[in-house]
Amino acid sequence: MYVSLGTVAATSAAIVGVAAASAVMSLQLEAKVLTAAARCAVQLFVLGFVLVPIFTADSPAIVFAYLGLMVAVAAAEATRRTKYTTPGLFGRVLAAIAAAAGAMSLYGLGWALRTGLDAQYVIPLVGMLIGNSLSAVSVSLSHLLTQFAEHPDAVVTYLALGGDCWEASRDTLRAAMTLGLTPTLNVMSVTGIISIPGLMTGQLLSGTSPAQATRYQTIILFLICGTSCGAVLMSVLWTVAGLFDADHRFLTERLSRRPPSALSAYLGGLAHAAVTSVGRLFRGGGGGGRGTPRPPTG
Repeated sequence: MYVSLGTVAATSAAIVGVAAASAVMSLQLEAKVLTAAARCAVQLFVLGFVLVPIFTADSPAIVFAYLGLMVAVAAAEATRRTKYTTPGLFGRVLAAIAAAAGAMSLYGLGWALRTGLDAQYVIPLVGMLIGNSLSAVSVSLSHLLTQFAEHPDAVVTYLALGGDCWEASRDTLRAAMTLGLTPTLNVMSVTGIISIPGLMTGQLLSGTSPAQATRYQTIILFLICGTSCGAVLMSVLWTVAGLFDADHRFLTERLSRRPPSALSAYLGGLAHAAVTSVGRLFRGGGGGGRGTPRPPTG
């Protein structure tokens, strides 16, 4: 089925609607919505051109280089989404995602599916593992760092009562890991009943038998769950270890609030101004809006 660029552009109305809803409800998500949509479109179009020579060359060195780039970008994106940051966070997340995705890839793709280093199989499948672990790590770290930065008294109290760093952070660690893994578990719970995942859909459209498609999809979901769990576990444990010294003192000075990017602030202001202007037009030029004083009459 052929899809034109005009069709793709027309579907962007959904993104405009989401940005408008965010502005009306004062969610302050307009910049994130527009930035994510723009990045999604540009990155997918570029990917369509980049993958052609990679698949044609089918070189292990090129495959490994591209996978390394994917892991680096995933680590940068996961750490960028957190409200707070700490020194060395990118390196810890990079190592966690690389280790978890590498182990699951060797186990699943090398033994279960036996794809070898065929670029046409390895890059899309490993990309799914990395992409899902990115989301899980981002959610977990965001909760973990926010709790430590905004509620340090709970940690200090545990330490004052004689607990070590792991006892002081145990509840926060558990909550962070639960939040990170919940979306993956929810997807697994409804797959096959409510939703048909993308990999299985693609195989069905290409003519693969439903029985084989379901087996492939089951393997991938299991690998995604294992990758997400491993990446979350390593990233939160290593992050907690970096916030305490050898004597189990809580180093609050290592936590800092992440400044908003200039591009996000600009896009957010632009979207809010556009939606506000449209709203005023529909209200008749702004004369009768709520909270707008009317000139006295008579």
